[in-house]
Amino acid sequence: MKRRTADSARPEVPTGPADWAALGGPPVPGADASVAEPEDSDLHEPMPDAERLVADAVGLAGDDLDTARLVGRYWRFAPDEELVGLTPGEMVADARAHRELAGQRVPGELRLRISDTANGELTKLEIVIDDMPFLVDTVTAALASHNLSVHLLVHPLVVVRREPLGRLVEVHADVEPDDALAGDLVESWMLLHVDRVRDAAGRDELLRELKRVLTDVREAVEDWPKMRARALALADELSEADLPVPDRDITDSVELLRWLVDDHFTFLGYREYRLVDGERIEAVLGTGLGILRGDQTQPRRLSTLSPEAQAQVMEQRLLIITKANSRSTVHRSAYLDYIGFKIFDADGTVVGERRFLGLFSSAAYQGSVRELPAVRRNVAAVLEG
Repeated sequence: MKRRTADSARPEVPTGPADWAALGGPPVPGADASVAEPEDSDLHEPMPDAERLVADAVGLAGDDLDTARLVGRYWRFAPDEELVGLTPGEMVADARAHRELAGQRVPGELRLRISDTANGELTKLEIVIDDMPFLVDTVTAALASHNLSVHLLVHPLVVVRREPLGRLVEVHADVEPDDALAGDLVESWMLLHVDRVRDAAGRDELLRELKRVLTDVREAVEDWPKMRARALALADELSEADLPVPDRDITDSVELLRWLVDDHFTFLGYREYRLVDGERIEAVLGTGLGILRGDQTQPRRLSTLSPEAQAQVMEQRLLIITKANSRSTVHRSAYLDYIGFKIFDADGTVVGERRFLGLFSSAAYQGSVRELPAVRRNVAAVLEG
């Protein structure tokens, strides 16, 4: 199979002195470069030309074509405004340092490093992880929760080949992710410059937080198909069940589950709970998925809940739609949407619950919720809340 290279999707970037010579030498400043600067120009750095900076950095790699190609991919989508103050030499050094960080990694492993930028004014974060959804949103939300502003974010997708134990063998910097061959891995390499984190304790806390949220991303993404399948299986089960609730409630719940699966809900967690002796709630071991994958072994007594919450647990009602009391660590920092389905015994007594946690998708906010029957009132109340 022939690979389509990155160069087929954009103009070729010269990779060495010989290439520059063939083109008549490096590009020169535009005609407007001679325009006089305002008197206070020393207070503001001029906006860099990202394309030219990348070309200059590629040229610095000289005859090291592997580095030249990596530099070109690493920086090619960096916005002009985020490159203020960077030099081509620093750009080459950053790409090489990231390749060094990626030198040993098995699939599923997170590589994460924190240090100072070259000028010492900002904190530098480097991440190597399997490519998956929600990475940028999750990382930036975690940084915002620490009141850290992002000054630079570079996020190349890099096709690599590794030995079975994880040693980096080759970086296919000229290959697009869609053209990766069998045996290739597509990895996300993320570089961020953020507000300076000066003390060691603060850096350790930040590293722990990033590891935690990126683990949540992995578990949610890995278990997403299972959660989606669980919702569809539950819809089929409810459609044939004889439950002590109005038929309309069953019909609405079935329609809701199928609507959620139809790209209206980002499934992040699922778990089943049982009600023991009417006094305590405990997780059913082995049922946790996504961010609820870790089994909780400590049951919770109903007496520790508010009277309203206790009444909700025992209420002979099939469906619960509300907001959880915790924020999502995946995708966006918003209060999680909680969708629960009661489990009843043969006598019609509530004995447990199947619980989904996630976030209503953007499609849910664009009017499609009105297509649902009675459930639309409950969902609309959550969306508006």
